[in-house]
Amino acid sequence: EIDHNNVILNSYQDDGWFINVDLKQLRKYHKDSGFDYNVVDFSRHHGRGTEKVFFVGRTAADLATVEQQIRQRYADQVSITYSTPQCLEVMNQGVTKANALAHLLQDRQYALSDCIAFGDGMNDIEMLTEVGRGCVMGNADPRVKAALPHLQQIGLNRDESVATYLRALFNLV
Repeated sequence: EIDHNNVILNSYQDDGWFINVDLKQLRKYHKDSGFDYNVVDFSRHHGRGTEKVFFVGRTAADLATVEQQIRQRYADQVSITYSTPQCLEVMNQGVTKANALAHLLQDRQYALSDCIAFGDGMNDIEMLTEVGRGCVMGNADPRVKAALPHLQQIGLNRDESVATYLRALFNLV
């Protein structure tokens, strides 16, 4: 049972984003893209075309309970990860950023080993370990840093560290 006072339910379905409460602070994340959510009652809302379900919690402890319940019921059917410490994502088994990148490369003359990736969330771990060069952001979730101590850590997102890193790597001014 989900504590709806402390955990907000979201889903991406086909081309839509659905949420069970109006949480205006989430709108800022998608303002530039034009991809905005619709508030729905999930007990009456269809589940067709669901690509991802995610839970935003007030605390990590709130999400730990949800994660435990999902793992107990559906562990062999879903991929579960955290994009931020307060955002638990649930997708079909095998859905990862690494697999998505590999799919994009299928018709190109590149392999994962030819790629550079930057990440800061638990949902980046597979991608960071499967590319040729994985870089962990300085502001990454501490669990990412602990899981990938062998990868290079670069600066913070807010300091445009990816651009700085790429300019230095490719000797661009």
